[in-house]
Amino acid sequence: MVAPSTAEEQIHYRAGADRASSGMLWMCAWLATYVAIAFALTPQGFSALFAQYTATLRLNFPYLVVPVVALGIALRIRSHDMTSSLKYLRGRLPMLAVVPIGLLLGFSAYTTIKVMIPDIVPFHADPWAAELDGMLHGAAPWKWAHAVFPDSLAEELAFVYGRVWFVYWIGTPLYVALWFRPELIRQYFWAFLMTLFICGSLLATIFSSVGPIYHDHFFGGDEFRGLTNRLEEMGGLDSVRVYADYLLDAYDSKASTFGTGISAIPSMHVAVVVLNAWLFSQVSRIAGILAWAFALLVQFGSVYTGWHYAIDGYVSAIAVSLIWVIVKRAHGERLAFRPAREKGCLTIGEYS
Repeated sequence: MVAPSTAEEQIHYRAGADRASSGMLWMCAWLATYVAIAFALTPQGFSALFAQYTATLRLNFPYLVVPVVALGIALRIRSHDMTSSLKYLRGRLPMLAVVPIGLLLGFSAYTTIKVMIPDIVPFHADPWAAELDGMLHGAAPWKWAHAVFPDSLAEELAFVYGRVWFVYWIGTPLYVALWFRPELIRQYFWAFLMTLFICGSLLATIFSSVGPIYHDHFFGGDEFRGLTNRLEEMGGLDSVRVYADYLLDAYDSKASTFGTGISAIPSMHVAVVVLNAWLFSQVSRIAGILAWAFALLVQFGSVYTGWHYAIDGYVSAIAVSLIWVIVKRAHGERLAFRPAREKGCLTIGEYS
């Protein structure tokens, strides 16, 4: 960050730095409160999940960091030399210790509460969600999805919806922490934390639901028999059926294990990609277009695979958009003095 030169700019600079420090402290307090709520609900469950997530991240961390570092350097050296880029990166390396700890705490709290949702508010929202879905689309949206998408690409779609999405979810915070300017880092992580809390816990508890794939199992009837039959017939969706059985077994056994918990409304898959789409749209037009295209693909995949009603994604998109606007106004736009961007800093990796 370039130091201000005039007395007036120095005053604004110090005021901005003070507000930034205060904002980070408030963010830590929010995270601590979120963790405390989850821990109070089930200390054993939270501790087990934290240990599992820590072991998983430790095992996969190099595979996440190397692409994030390589991509950031490749984009940055378009307007800087390699030496300055590596020097800049060294200054940000401590973030690789701080951010993963925050992510582990946040994900553990999120999953702990997700597992506990049916004990707090029994599943209830699916009947009206399914009815509203049909009213808005003229038929169950999964039927439209399967009618327009080729079965031959079902496996690829499931892979993108599951594995690629997960890497995107974890990799983006690491990329932001290493390569973006401090004001955008604060804005993104505030929105990230609020998305976890509001969409992943608060709204998910209020609209306690299971999704189309489990609708008939929990509520009876055969409204989604056609969907479940399709999933059983299609070899390309084996991973969906395996994970569905995994979640159901964890629910029946009351186990707190990696990635468990049944919740449909709102869709966290869509919430994550919409948040990232807003982020990248603020940085680069091309990156924004790609991020929004991926968000649409994830929304489609959530319906195609049966995990979500279409309205789950709509609720997520609205909620996350409101979160982004509010956080941006409260944090991203309130600094009176902002140093100018360095010349040529218009790539995805900039704001740095």
